[in-house]
This record gives sequence, C-alpha cells and structure tokens, in this order.
Amino acid sequence: MRRKRTIDPARTATDVEAELAELHARFEDLARRLFLSRPHARDVVRSLPPFEAGFRLGFSGRGEERVEEVRRLLGRLEAHIDDAIASHAAYVPGVVYNFFKNAACPETGRPRSPREVFVGYGETGAPRFQTMLDFAIERGDPGVDQLAGERGRVVIIASDRDDLVARRLPGFGRQDRAYDLRGQIVLGYFSGTNGAGREKYAVSLQLVRTSTRSRSVRLSLNTIGLLPDGRSAEILLVEDVDHQVSRLVRAAERDLARINSELKGLDPRRRMPHAEEAARSLLHDMALGLGRERRRAGWRTEHARERADEGQRPTGMARHDLERARAERCFQDQKTGTFVVMGGRGRTHVFSPEGLHVTSLHLDRKAIETRIAQKRWLPLTEEATRDLLDRARAAFERAAD
Repeated sequence: MRRKRTIDPARTATDVEAELAELHARFEDLARRLFLSRPHARDVVRSLPPFEAGFRLGFSGRGEERVEEVRRLLGRLEAHIDDAIASHAAYVPGVVYNFFKNAACPETGRPRSPREVFVGYGETGAPRFQTMLDFAIERGDPGVDQLAGERGRVVIIASDRDDLVARRLPGFGRQDRAYDLRGQIVLGYFSGTNGAGREKYAVSLQLVRTSTRSRSVRLSLNTIGLLPDGRSAEILLVEDVDHQVSRLVRAAERDLARINSELKGLDPRRRMPHAEEAARSLLHDMALGLGRERRRAGWRTEHARERADEGQRPTGMARHDLERARAERCFQDQKTGTFVVMGGRGRTHVFSPEGLHVTSLHLDRKAIETRIAQKRWLPLTEEATRDLLDRARAAFERAAD
C-alpha cells in the first residue's frame, strides 16, 4: 500500500512548485508518448495545438473519483490528438479532400487534364472536375467566348461554399470541421508549353478552413491544377513568381497570416464566425484584384501577354515608362512601323500604331546606338510622342471597359 505523502508547512513555495513542475513534465511526457503511438503522428508534431487539460482535483482522497476523472481526461486527450491528426491529414496542398473516402486522395483530388477545374462535390462527397469551358457553359458565364477561342483574356469564375457543396448529401459532410471549403476562384485559360507545343491550362484557388474539437481554427489557400508539362500548378508559386496566380497567392497569404494570427488571439467561441467572415472578405478582394489584372492584360497584344506569362521580359513596366516618356526617348521603327519607348536600365517597349503594347525586352547600349545610327529608329517629335501616349491610353481604357 502506497504511503500518503504530506507537505511539511515548513517547506517553501519553491519546493511545492518544483514538485508540481515535475508532475507536469511527467504528464506532458505521457501525452507525447500517447500521441506518437498514433499513425501519421510524426507528420503533425510541429502543428499539434496544445491540450488544455482543465481536470478537477478532489480533496476527499477517494480513489473511485480519481479513476473516473482520469478516464474523462484520457478520453479528451485522445480525442484532441486524433482530431488534430485528422485535421492535418485532411488538408494536403494541391489536393481536394474526398468526403466519401474521408481522406485527401491524390488520385481523386487532382484534375486529370490541364484544362480541368474543380466544380464541386458529388452526392457522395467525391470531388468533381470539368474543363473550365464546360464549367463556364454550365454556369452561363459571359466568358464562354473567350474560353472557346484560341486566344483571349483570362476568365475568372468565383464560387461560394453553397455552390460547391450543393449536391453533397448531408451524411457525407461529417468531416466539414476538419476540412471546410469556404469558396474558390478558378481562372484560365493560361498558355504553357508541354514539350511539343503550347497548351491551355486553368487553376483553381480554394480557401479552406480547418478546425479541431479544441477550437483551433485556421484558413489556408490551396492551389489546384495541372500544368501542360504534367506538374502540379503549385510549382508556379516557386518557379514562376511573376505569374498571375503566384502574385495573387502571395498577396492572399500575407492577409491569411494576419487573419490566422487574429484567430489565435480570439475567444474560442468567436473563432469560427470570425474565420467565416474573413474568408468571405478575402475571396471578394481576390476576385476584385484578378479583375483589375485582367483589365490591365487587355491593354496588351497577345504577344505581350505571352511574354508576361513567361516572366522573361519587362512588360509590367510598359505603362509606367510610357507615361514618363520624353520625345528624345521615343522612336518609330522604320522596318516594322511600330513605336519604341525607352525606359530605364535598357527597358525597351514596343507599341503598335494603334497604341497596343506589342512586347518588351532589354537592350544594351550598343544595340540601341546601332539602331539609331543606322536610322532604323527615327526619333519622334513632341507632338508625335503625345499622340502615341493618347492612343496607348485609349487602348488601355477600351480594355478596362
């Protein structure tokens, strides 16, 4: 029989704190060993939220009360661990969660072709994909003509949560807490290389809320898509930092970092409604930002849009340099009939006679001087420069309408 330990009144508070700290460390060690005994635990260890024990301490010394309390505590601890693992496993970058399988399955959660986008869940909670053109036709979207043509502006289609889960039967939504798709924006078609030529592709950007029973709540942005060369669209965020999708994701992730920090500081009961409102606002801002980008892109000719998508030339500075152009830095190309505007650091922008931006490139000083010396480039007058600027502004305004 264990001998009861008593506390000597003469002992200092430091001694009592040390003993409690030892008990706390043993409790943490036990919880950690229980956690690591679960499958896939090591994948989650860095993101596992702390467990709020909140157990009762009785003073009667009755063993049966202690056993009952320990059982309740253990049940809560196990639920916390299993819930965190399920929540972590539900969100897999580049993959849409499958409610029928209760898992994020790459074989069902990714598009099968570059032109496909996520269009919502089926009755059993399995992800559904369609080509973006078919999706636009089904929705009656005004961008159908742009998608059907060989070339055109990027089309944006936004969907809220109700649109995406409308078909799903209630019995297949039990994991909404672990993975709740709050809305998405699909955009395309872009043009990329597949080794044999160029091919269209589209990307789905999904705003996902994950949460646990301990009321930990987080918003994440998931990039879903297949590039023409067979790689996941996520690679755009690393390899093509000037891509329209990459710019949008970077801006959204800055907002998400702030939102998730706010969520941690809120009372647990306020986290879920705050996350829902923040998600709606962020999706709205993303759609507006994309609309502005699309209108700017319409100012360019198709050749300039391809160069901008490739991220190889200074197309983004074309309007900036044109607005600040001086007559001595503007020329007409006698060979092509186009107009040339020089920016800083060798930036060279080419415009059509109608004022459309054709392309941009970097030229060194020798190449520029050679074209001027050979009279291929003839300088514009002050009046001709103003006329060019007026035509370019008009082209931009027409694209913005």
